[in-house]
Amino acid sequence: MQLSQIAKIVSCVAPIDTAGVARRGAHVNMSKYDHVAFLITVGVTNAAACTITVLAATTSLAAGVAMGFNYRVATTGAPLVSVLEGVLTTVGAGGLAITQNVDDNKVYVIEVDASELVAPLTNYYVGVNFSNCATVCLVSCVALCMQPRYMANAPIMPDPIVA
Repeated sequence: MQLSQIAKIVSCVAPIDTAGVARRGAHVNMSKYDHVAFLITVGVTNAAACTITVLAATTSLAAGVAMGFNYRVATTGAPLVSVLEGVLTTVGAGGLAITQNVDDNKVYVIEVDASELVAPLTNYYVGVNFSNCATVCLVSCVALCMQPRYMANAPIMPDPIVA
């Protein structure tokens, strides 16, 4: 089975320099999936820090409220990124702080289950937000939506953006 048959791949935040502006990524509709993994790549954090938060909202466009989440991180191995560490770390709604010149070239995997959301589960959208970024902070985010709740056609995963 191929990746596109077991996960819907969504580009939430295209590679971007936050340039001191908060960047909210596309939200995925958790009424269609039981699990989503956000793959976040952090490039240069030169003279900047950034906070990653996960937002839950009732629509794909709403700002939402911050929620706690679990993540794993891949350590740097210049110029490539090494494998993910085995430790699943939990953070509160305040988010995960990316530290200047310490977290360069790391990959974070944020795992969210539909069961972690506040009721009603079928109306909640989840997305990643990058905030508190000073000047230069290069980031990107891709969501892997997995474990579809309704599957009409096995080769085509349900659209996680549309209600």
